[in-house]
Amino acid sequence: MKRLGDVRAAIKQRLEEVVAGLRILAGMAQPGEPALAPATVNGAVMALRAQVDEVVRLSALDDSQSAPVRVPCPFCQQLIMPTAILCGFCWRRLTPAAAG
Repeated sequence: MKRLGDVRAAIKQRLEEVVAGLRILAGMAQPGEPALAPATVNGAVMALRAQVDEVVRLSALDDSQSAPVRVPCPFCQQLIMPTAILCGFCWRRLTPAAAG
């Protein structure tokens, strides 16, 4: 079971990652910078959305609930759901065998 302090620390870390990702995306979209490909923007937005979804999930936990089991992404080693088909951190496509 996750302790409340652990959950709060995880939420804080995820929110910091979202803010950092938004800063990077905003910096890439500045006037004078090369135009971003729609696929690049969509990938970045999907990754940030996954981070926000994780914050929402973590904020719903209390001491009586345990977090779902996570496995490391075979590419970036961030913890992801075993059934993931796309890593929310490195954006690489996963096969069910690769994620587990």
